[in-house]
Amino acid sequence: MSMNKPRPGFAYVRNLNFEEAVGTTWGNLNARFIQLDPAMNQMSATEIERLDIDPSETLASFYPVVRVGRNYLRYCGGPLSQNERPRYLGEPVLKYTSGEGWFCTTINLALASDTPNLKKFSTYIKQLKHSIAKLPIYYHGTVMRGMNMSRSEVAAYETLGQPFYIPSFTSTSKSHPFDGNTVLHIDLSSGSSKDCMEVPPQFTTYQHEEEILLACYSRYSYERTEKSNGQRIIKLRLLNPHKSIPIYGWDKRNFWY
Repeated sequence: MSMNKPRPGFAYVRNLNFEEAVGTTWGNLNARFIQLDPAMNQMSATEIERLDIDPSETLASFYPVVRVGRNYLRYCGGPLSQNERPRYLGEPVLKYTSGEGWFCTTINLALASDTPNLKKFSTYIKQLKHSIAKLPIYYHGTVMRGMNMSRSEVAAYETLGQPFYIPSFTSTSKSHPFDGNTVLHIDLSSGSSKDCMEVPPQFTTYQHEEEILLACYSRYSYERTEKSNGQRIIKLRLLNPHKSIPIYGWDKRNFWY
């Protein structure tokens, strides 16, 4: 996907991708996943000026979660049926990286908000998860993702105090951090190869980006926050979902609660 496209962290509520992703269920938004606020409540005056945002503009902030979303479990859990399988493994990847209308943004906003509208994207989400699990990755270092994050999003990462999920798919790069007030540095060395893939040139129109794509509901731990040249760096570690972690709250279904 183009690294210049809008992406969670926050999103503008008036954005067409947000409307398509969330549907008409704004009155039933799950506060564990999403919060709507005026920009002035979530960003400094300097950031608002830099991004040229109206201070009264409504922003949607998206949070890491410790429990898998109800609508994700209902509509996107389980394996693909034979009829749902893509024609070839690269098909859903190419649609994600290069689909029209910033399709990847719509998918990620739908996952990040976990509304019942997620049902309309369920087959595609399962297809992309399947492709990520099957396609190879040879890189096991640190990847980067730049994004504009609201105050409450940053606080959520820093204060959860236990392993968590990022509900959306996460596009990262080995060498090209994107613009934004925050850069995520994600250490892949402890993770599972089923949760990430290297996007090969034939599956994207943005071959120069060296993209590593991480699956939705991959599990992470927060390491620390640093500052460099006025930019916030949040360091995360990708965790292996097939290895138990000695911390309270692990139930029989392998979901954090």
